[in-house]
Amino acid sequence: MLDLTRLARTLGFVFLGYFAGWPVLAVIGAVLTKGFDVTGFEQVFTWWIWPVPVVFPVLSAVLAVDFFRRLRGRGLRPSQVTGYRFVAFLLTCGAAFAISRHWEPLAVSAVCMVLVFLPAKKRAAASAGRP
Repeated sequence: MLDLTRLARTLGFVFLGYFAGWPVLAVIGAVLTKGFDVTGFEQVFTWWIWPVPVVFPVLSAVLAVDFFRRLRGRGLRPSQVTGYRFVAFLLTCGAAFAISRHWEPLAVSAVCMVLVFLPAKKRAAASAGRP
């Protein structure tokens, strides 16, 4: 089980909500456009894509800053390091959704993920009072 802080859990749920929205939109779009001949549903997909270049890089940066703040402030356990790394990976995957139009969100999220993946478990273990 992942040991997540409140911020890391919230950011993970943001990604999971966004990711779960794709199949829901696809099913609703198929039913409305094929079944009921509703036009203009393509704008919904365009609307669903626009936050990716803005949201995921910012969330990745917030996660990385919080990670290092907690690591330096000695408020991070070794099990939480793994949780932060998992959420950083999820946010980078979320930024990859924009790769067809923008490469910058993926680059920013990937840099933040690499920073979170730097060796930190020994420092977290020392901060938790373990040898």
